Amino acid sequence: MSAARPEEPSGDGPSPASGSLTERAFDQASVPWMLCAPDGRLLRINDAMTELAGLAETELHGRLPTALQRGDNGPINLVDSSVFEESTRLIREVGATGIPQTLETYVRAPGESETQAWQVRYTPVRGADGQLEAVALTAVDFTEQFAARQRLSLLNAATSGIGASLDVTRTAQDLVDVTVPVFADFVSVDLL
Repeated sequence: MSAARPEEPSGDGPSPASGSLTERAFDQASVPWMLCAPDGRLLRINDAMTELAGLAETELHGRLPTALQRGDNGPINLVDSSVFEESTRLIREVGATGIPQTLETYVRAPGESETQAWQVRYTPVRGADGQLEAVALTAVDFTEQFAARQRLSLLNAATSGIGASLDVTRTAQDLVDVTVPVFADFVSVDLL
């Protein structure tokens, strides 16, 4: 089974129709894209990545991902600096080996109750001669899938643990183990 759903337009809409079809597709893609040199320097980002980072492409060009964070409250500053260090390492690894890599990262914005889950893919980009010229990054928000995976994990833990014993004390402890810290900070069980 498959289903399609319309997406809300982001930002001010797509870039004006200029350049080649490939350039327009890159700029207007709804998935955040970034193109880096094999040494990790940023060469180009699309509109979706600009919006996600909260920085203009001119501010990013030629910089390493580790140099992207600023001292303000922009969206990019919500990400732990270790993610940028790992991203730079993976760009360089893909740039050196030509082997694609994937990074999953989880970010909780201040005031938000839900963690955002992102999957970043690092893909080698080769020229007509087969030589590696760049590394492409795509970032996909898989928060809904992550939340579903967490719920299934909790359900699995509950069904395999709670009530497996006829001992009332053990069953109460199993209930506490599944409940804390997912649903509560603490649990009190009164056995009569």
